[in-house]
Amino acid sequence: KELGMNNTNFVNACGLEAEGHVTSARDIAIMSQELLSKHPEILNYSTIWMDKIYHVTKKGKQEFDLANTNKFLRQYPGANGLKTGYTSQAGYCMSACADREGVMLIAVIMGADTKEIRNSEAGKLLDLGFSKCKLYVDEELKNANLCTNITGGTKNTLSCTIAVNSNQFVIDCNASEITKTINYHDKLHAPINKGDIVGEIQYKHKDQILYKVPIYAAETIEKTTYKYCFKTIFSELFLMTTK
Repeated sequence: KELGMNNTNFVNACGLEAEGHVTSARDIAIMSQELLSKHPEILNYSTIWMDKIYHVTKKGKQEFDLANTNKFLRQYPGANGLKTGYTSQAGYCMSACADREGVMLIAVIMGADTKEIRNSEAGKLLDLGFSKCKLYVDEELKNANLCTNITGGTKNTLSCTIAVNSNQFVIDCNASEITKTINYHDKLHAPINKGDIVGEIQYKHKDQILYKVPIYAAETIEKTTYKYCFKTIFSELFLMTTK
């Protein structure tokens, strides 16, 4: 529910048929996106075509050959995952992902009668996606010097930053029609800790928000104290005297 998988109810952890155990293609896509974005190392495993495992017992060591059930990997250019499945009620299902020129797309097929139909339909969806989608990179944001004003602190300005690679996202529209706005939180007041979210960058196409980039504090700024003010004033007076 926290991911927005509103049409899913898991009764067991294995995915086998059970009363009330349901999901949707959209929810599987949401779950796949969460997995790929938070744990991209999964692709190191989903792309393995053949491997061996060894089972050691008192009787000795036995070797087992494993073959990837996802034959789509060898059928579609750029395919690198993600998961196949089958039950008699659900039919042949798959969450397929592929990467081309920095664009990762996910296609979910459920209820196919055969593996061949499942793979073919996944390829059609990805073909459509790659024909419409491309990577948008905001080079200006990559090198931007982000900062904003702050009150009540030991400094008047706060240096800010964004997460690595958050200056790029996938679009399906004309890049020249995208507008960008940088919005800092109103009346930022110390103390501010490094890593605090202090604003947001929005990319829009017409009236639709395409992408949001959180802005983080790049430094910690302590709250002004009487002791700090006294030291500052004393230092300034000392400099005036020496001049």
